[in-house]
Amino acid sequence: MNLQELEAIAKWEFLRHGLHDWSFGWARTKRRQGVCKYRSKRIEIAEYYATHNPPEQVIDTLLHEIAHALAGPKARHGPAWKAVAKKLGATPRAYDTCRETVVMPGVRVPASSRLMGRLPLYAYRDRPLKNWSLFTIAPV
Repeated sequence: MNLQELEAIAKWEFLRHGLHDWSFGWARTKRRQGVCKYRSKRIEIAEYYATHNPPEQVIDTLLHEIAHALAGPKARHGPAWKAVAKKLGATPRAYDTCRETVVMPGVRVPASSRLMGRLPLYAYRDRPLKNWSLFTIAPV
C-alpha cells in the first residue's frame, strides 16, 4: 500500500471519529502491525507491514487501532473494544488469521501461533532473544 495514501486515510479517519488531538506515524517494528499509544495519543502502523500487504488488510489494522483509541486503555480486546471495532468496520479480533500476511524477514513467529494459523498483532520478546511471549486472545 502507498504510505502517503494510508497517512491521508488515517488523518481522515481521525477527524471522522473525533480524534482531533491524535497523531499518526510509522513504526519500524518487526513484530507488531500497529499500536495505539494512549499517553502520547498516537497511532502507529508498521511501515514494512503497510508497504507489503493489501490495502484492505492494512486499513483493517488502522481501524483496529482507532477502535483502541476510542474504547480506551481499559477495554483491551474485550467486549467494549469489540463493539467499537464492529461499529468502525474493523475485524474485532486481537490477531491476524490471514496466512498471506507479509512480515518483516527475520521475524520468528512462535510455533504455537504458526500451528494455529494466526499471527499475533502484538508479540514481544524478553531479553535474551530466545525468550518469547505473546498476548493471545481466544478466537471470536
